[in-house]
Amino acid sequence: RAAPLAPVPGMVPAESSKGPKGQTSKRITQEHESFELIFDMLMGIRTAVGRFTSAVMPDEMGPSEFNQSWEGDFLARGTPETPAHHQSDFKFKDYSPLVFRQLRERFGITSQDYMLSLTSEYVLVEMSTNSKSGSFFFYSADYRFVLKTCTKREAAFLMAALPPYHQHLMAHRFTLLCRFFGLHRVQHRSGKMVYFVVMGNVFPIDKPIHERYDLKGSTRNRFTTDAERADPNVVLKDLDFINARRKLQLGYDKKRRLLAQIKKDCELLERLEVTDYSVLIGVNRAASEGRKVSRGRCLFYKFGPSLGADGGACEAGAAEGALGEASGCSSCASSAHSSRAGAPACDTAPSVFGCGDGFTAVSDLRSALPPARAVAAAGACEGGDPGAGCGAAA
Repeated sequence: RAAPLAPVPGMVPAESSKGPKGQTSKRITQEHESFELIFDMLMGIRTAVGRFTSAVMPDEMGPSEFNQSWEGDFLARGTPETPAHHQSDFKFKDYSPLVFRQLRERFGITSQDYMLSLTSEYVLVEMSTNSKSGSFFFYSADYRFVLKTCTKREAAFLMAALPPYHQHLMAHRFTLLCRFFGLHRVQHRSGKMVYFVVMGNVFPIDKPIHERYDLKGSTRNRFTTDAERADPNVVLKDLDFINARRKLQLGYDKKRRLLAQIKKDCELLERLEVTDYSVLIGVNRAASEGRKVSRGRCLFYKFGPSLGADGGACEAGAAEGALGEASGCSSCASSAHSSRAGAPACDTAPSVFGCGDGFTAVSDLRSALPPARAVAAAGACEGGDPGAGCGAAA
């Protein structure tokens, strides 16, 4: 029998914590209505990931690995496989543990680092979101990972898409698709089941994001209201991007490599009949902060300097490989059952790409945007060809 946790991690007074570069966020502790769900999620992850940390990886992932799962019965008194705790009994299921472990390792995340980020404190940070899906979003305490709840149908779709998705990420290290690092299920004593995924955070944790754009390649109702823009964390849309005259100033070579990677990613989404995905762009105004962009080695990558609309120095962050690996900061992964392709909008500011809001199957929609419109915002991507835009190349 595993020894009880004493004291139970996370059972500390509710407090505010400093998010990336000074943003204040409320940590979820025992006073929060979601605390028990978060505790169950994190204890389940720690136990399941630890169980498969030293497992021998096969030379090639096959049906047995994709269909593999582990289920633990987390009784409060503890069992030979699960630790004792001070919450209600629950069950936890881990899907395709070796497959997701290989994906984590593909992007330099060891099991020890993963567990340290997610379960060192048993505390998550609540993410405010205007998502229409009804899903809940949470950051890990260090903001490196995002947990998002999803429906059973969405979880089933991700499992069905996992073999080609896994193959694509293993073959294309520099993909802009969101990086899923785990799929799990928590079952409460009442019988209620909650499915959730763990993803990498698209945005860097060492600098603030001053503007966020979610571009779907459509202008119909794609704008935010004055009231919405009053929120400093608002996610802006296609018409906001166009009206702000944002451009992706990349240069010819980086533009070519970026669009080549986006094309490969979109081809996978099209094969999977995924329709709801978009480009996620984050802008950091480093120039306005009067400081250099961090050059520290981390999990993130940049394009390197280019020129913004007014000729100022700009560094656009994106997935490593589409543009070549460099030192710097900006991660590529994104939101849960969907697949958002993030990219930089450059205007004297470093910007970050990722891929998000995409794993929605055609069968779930009555009308869907063509997959080829993943990257659009007319004329948003400028390179060596005058007037050539991302939309035309996608």
